[in-house]
Amino acid sequence: MSEDKKNGAMHWLHPLIMALLMVSGWFLPTFSTVTEFGVKVLGIFVGMMYGWIFIDLIWTSLLGMIMLSLCGLGTAVAVFGSGFGSEIVLLVIFFSVFTTWLEDIGLINTVTQWLLTRKVLKGRPYLFIFMIFLVTFICGAFVGIYATIFLMWGICYKLLLTLGYEKQGKMGAFLLIGVAYTSIMGMCVKPWTPWSMMGIRGLTTATGLNVDFLPYSSWMIVISIVSILLFLLVGKFIVRIDCDKMKNIDFAALGGTIDFNKQQKLAAFMLVAIILALYLPSALSKDLWIYAVLNQLGAVGVIGCVTIVLCMVSSNGKHILEFAPVAAKAIPWSMVCLLASVGPIGTALMHADAGITKMVLSVMRPIFAGQSPMMIYILVSVICCVLTQFLNNTVLLVALTPLMCQLAQSLGANPVIVAVLMIFALSSALATPGASSRAGLVFGNTEWISTKEAYFQGILTVLCVLIALLFVGVPLGMMIL
Repeated sequence: MSEDKKNGAMHWLHPLIMALLMVSGWFLPTFSTVTEFGVKVLGIFVGMMYGWIFIDLIWTSLLGMIMLSLCGLGTAVAVFGSGFGSEIVLLVIFFSVFTTWLEDIGLINTVTQWLLTRKVLKGRPYLFIFMIFLVTFICGAFVGIYATIFLMWGICYKLLLTLGYEKQGKMGAFLLIGVAYTSIMGMCVKPWTPWSMMGIRGLTTATGLNVDFLPYSSWMIVISIVSILLFLLVGKFIVRIDCDKMKNIDFAALGGTIDFNKQQKLAAFMLVAIILALYLPSALSKDLWIYAVLNQLGAVGVIGCVTIVLCMVSSNGKHILEFAPVAAKAIPWSMVCLLASVGPIGTALMHADAGITKMVLSVMRPIFAGQSPMMIYILVSVICCVLTQFLNNTVLLVALTPLMCQLAQSLGANPVIVAVLMIFALSSALATPGASSRAGLVFGNTEWISTKEAYFQGILTVLCVLIALLFVGVPLGMMIL
């Protein structure tokens, strides 16, 4: 067989397997408590997972929603409407446009330069490294993890070469892995990011509960800072990085001239306004009118109002935000379609007529039965930190969160704590090359990171997350969530 024919055959093999998995429920018998409807849903779900991993996020998700309508979940209009009309999809669209605009006008670069050029960093290498990770954390929250990684890796390359650090050395690996490690933490902090919303959606689907923004973000910020500090301790005492070359360097030279212009000042003001509007309801009395207004608007209404203002205001004859061209490059349609399908498939899996939940709970209950809430939280943290190193973390978040939350609630544990533990623990996918796309970047950067250091320090990042969750995250969650 020629190479072209072989490639052509492989091109159709994965879609064929996915299609067979999706329709398998129409031919397989029922089992345990799973009904005929449940068997169809399971086949569609397994097919979607296969397609997400091996084919494509967009058309796999769309096909999955078509199949859900055919299996009896609802009409195609209802299924697609519940998916694309959900809060999570609307938030991803509007916030993607807003954060891309922040990046386009240079606010992110200005903030990065300002933070990295403070005089207090001179002669304090570990404080400077912490600042690099903190900047990564902030950029991860407002730009996106991959743009953040490439931005911060560029800064690290310049720093390492200027100071004379060798490629594939411990220091280079530590900084670059640390950037990949902290980039996703910023995404976890905001409850309206795609990653966070997938976990929260699973919680709501399974239990009807939701998460208040302020305690959620407060918990995530604390756990992120603790995880970063633990990694710094690991660098100093276990990896034993050499910081001598950094001790007498004036980092102000990295920044150049900082230009905080009028447009960036407006953007900063709008960003602060968004943060206040989203977090204030958690701290305000429900009797106040401002609480009623903000609660009625919600996150979608708030970012929608900001978008309207930015599109209305003009400067030098041009609108400050040209929505259409920014949206054309900003909206991550792969993620949008994935998230749109998460809601309907989650509803189908948890549907009482499917019988899937009963079966899964009957299998998992003996493992967790008789355990205290504290022990349930510990088991969830450990299981998620291990599984995410070998299985797709997005699929795990979508599939496991509703089931684990419902199981925890039935056993007397707080499902909100379980959800936030899973959101953070499943993001720690750095110990193996296939753990996540971030891990792929780390293990693929062989010019700067040796395979040995990638495995060694990748495993250490997971241990840092696990220690932070067990010793700080669980007790803190029991107090504020």
